[in-house]
Amino acid sequence: MVCGTIGRPCPKLQHSLRLLTDVGPFRLPPPCIYVFPATIPSPRNNPHPTAQRLEDLELLTAFNACFQGDAAEINYVDFTVQYRDTDILRTTRVTRGGVIQQESAPTTIRRT
Repeated sequence: MVCGTIGRPCPKLQHSLRLLTDVGPFRLPPPCIYVFPATIPSPRNNPHPTAQRLEDLELLTAFNACFQGDAAEINYVDFTVQYRDTDILRTTRVTRGGVIQQESAPTTIRRT
């Protein structure tokens, strides 16, 4: 509810306010959509699950279409996991528009 307000301008609206969608008394920007893998990463059996395709996720596809989202603004998240000694390390990568936007360093997964 705060994205697109004076206190938190939406970067998607910097070039055009036409992306705003009227819902009741509100004018909403397109949602930020993150698509994750369909499976859980595992160093032994599934070390690099990649993000699903947006087309395979009906609800997210509907949100994107309803709010006039741009395919280049969809965030795809994938993971790489590996063993280091007795630790499991996870690297998280966010890709948007075919370009890596952010990637973590390998981080130990802490289990409680």
